Amino acid sequence: MKKFLKGLVLACLMLVMLFSLTGCGNKLVATKDVEESGIEYKTKMEITFKKDNVDKVKLTCTTKNEDDAKKVESSLHATVTVLSAWADDDLDYEITRKGKKVVMKLEGEAAGLMASDEGKTKDEIREELEEDGFKVK
Repeated sequence: MKKFLKGLVLACLMLVMLFSLTGCGNKLVATKDVEESGIEYKTKMEITFKKDNVDKVKLTCTTKNEDDAKKVESSLHATVTVLSAWADDDLDYEITRKGKKVVMKLEGEAAGLMASDEGKTKDEIREELEEDGFKVK
């Protein structure tokens, strides 16, 4: 479970970098199949831009069973709680679980807060994600 949490936190931290994207285009979609600590899930990140800045991020994790979905949901809540410690205000996010699917939506300051590497371009983030095994469209 500890390894799973580390992997999920790492995936979320990769999202962190996506939030600082600048460049043209209004959407970036990255997908990856993950297997950690006996939990298999498919991850899909949809990043929407507004005026060359990340405006919204939607992370969807689809697991093989509801018990695994509950673990993923719990891990995402823990990750956002840690990131909230750095926020000046409450973060604008939503995490929902329905059956085997967990969806996390981030907007506004949540996107900015999660940006760890300011100034990264969309192409640089795309390259990093591809190096980490994501398929990026």
